[in-house]
Amino acid sequence: MKNLKILKLLKKNSGFAKNINISYGQYGRGIFVINNKEKAQIFLPRTLLLDSSKINLTDNYSLELENDDQITKNTREFYSYYFKNYGFNKNTVLEIDNFYNGICSLSSSLKKHLLFYFNSSFFKSSFDRNEYKKIYLSSRQISFNNKSFYMPIIELINHSLNGLTYNLLPKGLSVEGVFENEVLANYSRHVDSFEFFKNYNIVSKQTNVFSCKLEIKYIDKKILIERNFNEYNTIDNLNVPIIAIINNTAFITHLDLTKLKKNSIYRDYISNKLKKLNLNQESIFKFYNQLIEFNRIHLNKVYEECKKDKSKISFEIQNITEHQINITNKLLKLVF
Repeated sequence: MKNLKILKLLKKNSGFAKNINISYGQYGRGIFVINNKEKAQIFLPRTLLLDSSKINLTDNYSLELENDDQITKNTREFYSYYFKNYGFNKNTVLEIDNFYNGICSLSSSLKKHLLFYFNSSFFKSSFDRNEYKKIYLSSRQISFNNKSFYMPIIELINHSLNGLTYNLLPKGLSVEGVFENEVLANYSRHVDSFEFFKNYNIVSKQTNVFSCKLEIKYIDKKILIERNFNEYNTIDNLNVPIIAIINNTAFITHLDLTKLKKNSIYRDYISNKLKKLNLNQESIFKFYNQLIEFNRIHLNKVYEECKKDKSKISFEIQNITEHQINITNKLLKLVF
């Protein structure tokens, strides 16, 4: 009955959900179709897409909205019921603790190699309330206008590489599609498997491989590559990294090795930036291949370290690493 109640409250707030039910399946709690011959639809109005900064975690580990006169009575009623029945609770604390305790229990050698993909803050095992809230909300929100917005109900949809895409509209957020059983969404098409694992704590065999973090001395130049996926420009509907050239050093926010080999627009953008270091096209292409080879070698080191560690977390990282090794091996066979 609680599922019917939240859908009624959604309708009361000018949203709607058609042909769906909240239930449990192979991925745990999720959204399922009632009739697989018909389209499933969910629409959240902008009034229910709340700025995540307006959500607090109480001493009792439950979510609540901050006092804000702009939040309507109907919105508060919706969120009060949603948080009570579908939100953060003490089991969430255990889930977060179990994951990060597993990360911290990895061997020091493996963690050293993983620092090429994750910041040191990823290897932390104790959190305050604000940090728990941040971890929880980070995988349940959508970003636009330089802010992050919590997306109730839609956040219950589980991930699939072949899943639907969220549709951000002027009046709100919607998802719709035809499914055999469970409604599934692709959480992110713009990160690799390591970044996806960091953000969502699950394994997803993403189609792209991004370079690990590196500081490279190439000829008489220096190239610094980070993994800051939120720092990018858009060219012809294509996300490209921000690249700054200062003296003989290039600072690159992130670098997609797959697009480097397979997408000429992406590759030309990177190459034109690197030419400002007085590198010619031949030396730039040589650098690309050396970079992919370095990443392949490092991935193999991570893979071998994972094999020594018998934990569930190391097995998941091993699967990620094996997947990315397979992609980089194929990339090395491609010519420009």
